[in-house]
Amino acid sequence: MPPFLTFYDVKTISERTGLSPDKFSDEVVNPATGNVVKFLKTNFAEGCHFLSAGRCRIHEFRPVDCRLFPLDLKKIDGRFQWVIYGYHHCDLSERDRRLLMGQIKSLAPAIGGQTEDYATVPTRGMEKMGFKVVFPSVV
Repeated sequence: MPPFLTFYDVKTISERTGLSPDKFSDEVVNPATGNVVKFLKTNFAEGCHFLSAGRCRIHEFRPVDCRLFPLDLKKIDGRFQWVIYGYHHCDLSERDRRLLMGQIKSLAPAIGGQTEDYATVPTRGMEKMGFKVVFPSVV
């Protein structure tokens, strides 16, 4: 699934690249909320619209979803929970947990008023990776 784009991401990418949002994002209706949300466009050759020869052309200002990966925010049993994909393949050290918490604390505000959409929009393919709740929500 391509990365979710927050309002902040769309504004930043548009400003930094000079592209209008319709050139790099697709709109999708979140069936859980009925809200229109945006995802980064993908292309057949590379996947991500901004990936070129395996390198991210917007790495410095990449979307929050990319910065957080493999972390994700999911709404589970009515509560927002931080999860990590593929967690069953590795163990997190205490140092890793602290680093991830730092990422969450610094990037969670960029999700802004879109927490419900970010945590509930379907992410095709990601569920196959498996995930495990690693932190209670801090948003």
